[in-house]
Amino acid sequence: MKKTVLAAALLVVAASGANAATIYDNDGTSIDLTGRAEGRAAIKDSNVSDESRVRLNIAGKQQIRDSLYGAGVYEVQFNTNENGGATDTDSGDKELEVRLAYAALGGDFGQVGYGKTEGGLGIITDFTDIMAYHGNTAADKFAVADRSDNMISYQGSFFDVLQLKASVRFDDTTNQGHYKDEDSSGFSASGIYNVAGLINVGGGYAEQGKNKEGMIGVNGKLSGVYLAALYTDAKKDFDSYQVTGDLPANMNNFNGVVDYKGFELATSYTVGDFAFTATYNKAETDGDTTVNNTAVDATYYFKTNFYTYASYNFNMLSEGDHIGTGVVSKADADDEIAVGIRYDF
Repeated sequence: MKKTVLAAALLVVAASGANAATIYDNDGTSIDLTGRAEGRAAIKDSNVSDESRVRLNIAGKQQIRDSLYGAGVYEVQFNTNENGGATDTDSGDKELEVRLAYAALGGDFGQVGYGKTEGGLGIITDFTDIMAYHGNTAADKFAVADRSDNMISYQGSFFDVLQLKASVRFDDTTNQGHYKDEDSSGFSASGIYNVAGLINVGGGYAEQGKNKEGMIGVNGKLSGVYLAALYTDAKKDFDSYQVTGDLPANMNNFNGVVDYKGFELATSYTVGDFAFTATYNKAETDGDTTVNNTAVDATYYFKTNFYTYASYNFNMLSEGDHIGTGVVSKADADDEIAVGIRYDF
């Protein structure tokens, strides 16, 4: 399906929903629509980048019997950054990003799905990934641990205290009629346990090719203040780098399999309609500091689903710092400001 046709189809569904979460519910079949529209600008050294986006999630569910259901999920994100190009363009892989596309079978045992689905470590990085824009820069996830296609996944909750998540990705790439292993197969698994209703303790592990990663985290609330910590210990194969998103510029200076260690702290506090959050992120790659920043933001909620925010990232890397075979560039050492306004539906 062409992008224009797909976009039109999604807009028809969105219009019929009229901002309602459930757009169809009859005879055991339901269809829910959720999403967000977010205008946001990132500013570095007087340069402004438009990072606005619109995200739509369509989830269908068919009740088969009391303890069994079928489900299908499709989530897509539209990104606006055309860098001053022609308006109303319909080109470029990054303008339309399919985040999820899978079908699943669920029940008292949990849910098992296949397609482009979620890996196991996202529920662990969510401990510290709490900011409106910045933060969560030291806990890189391999693709198999975050979101990937050709993947079977499992998630389940038990006894109101235990949450489990796991995924296995297959490798079916062909090259000139022959199967070729591109180190994209792998697995991830994680669990979170709630202790006495006060704190959550979580841990997970993932492998993809020569990449290996373990995470442990803890979070909880004390006198209304949210606190969280996350530690990552990994081996990263930079000859076949399998992480989500683009490789940061200052990480292009590594080769082969190297050690990676990351640490994140996060806190938040709410006063009336204002929420304040802060995170600290530090990571070392092959012994060199590749991430070192503190981020703070303030969010004002007009309504629970409509808010505006301002965020500042204090980058503590310095231009010229040694990283791998190179040095930190000016752009990779600059602080960053972000402002945005967001509507959730």
